[in-house]
Amino acid sequence: MNAGTVTCGANGNSGKYTVNWASDASGGISYVVSIGVSDKNYGSPQSQTVTVNRANFSLDNTDAAYGLYILRIQPMKNAVVAGDPVYRTIQHEKMTQQCLYASPNDRSPLGPFSVNAVPASTASTNNVLNVGWTALAAGTQYVVSLVSVDTPSRFGAEFTTSTSSATLTFPQYQLDQWGSPTNGGSFNGEYLLRVIPMNQGKAGDPVYKKVFYKAYDFRVENFQYQY
Repeated sequence: MNAGTVTCGANGNSGKYTVNWASDASGGISYVVSIGVSDKNYGSPQSQTVTVNRANFSLDNTDAAYGLYILRIQPMKNAVVAGDPVYRTIQHEKMTQQCLYASPNDRSPLGPFSVNAVPASTASTNNVLNVGWTALAAGTQYVVSLVSVDTPSRFGAEFTTSTSSATLTFPQYQLDQWGSPTNGGSFNGEYLLRVIPMNQGKAGDPVYKKVFYKAYDFRVENFQYQY
């Protein structure tokens, strides 16, 4: 999703908001849309699941209710495959209603989540990546995917686990006549690693890493999508 396509229109000063976003043309897509106040302790978050690119919310028109609200939209495929959520800030005031940028800032409904990925060793022929992540009390499963960024992508893997770590093994390097690793394999290149926590039909926020699997350059960098 592109957060820039999200609009939050208010019906005058009624406190009734209509949220719209760019639609997805593929089938089986639903959206979990939630909203909750972010700058004070007031009320309970509202959440709904819709199969269209629109949701309606009603906020109280009282001084206690006015403030900043965080809007989160999580796309789901067939109610089980989670996409990447987007966030916006709704400024709810008596005379001002705006939809602004919002950072995730560990606002996931499953709690803050971090991932660490490092090659198993510094050996030049090493092809094993060790991945670990935060074990969440609210996260019962974790979906791990690794996809080549080459176009078209020809290599990758995806699996679901209930543990808090995984070992990813790449194809072994092709060696030259002196036994040194080369980048002659079509699998050598850059990959995106994604780990997302799940709790039944509820999804948290994914964490991405960029993985470089090249001869003498097997490393991992942090990666952040700009939605």
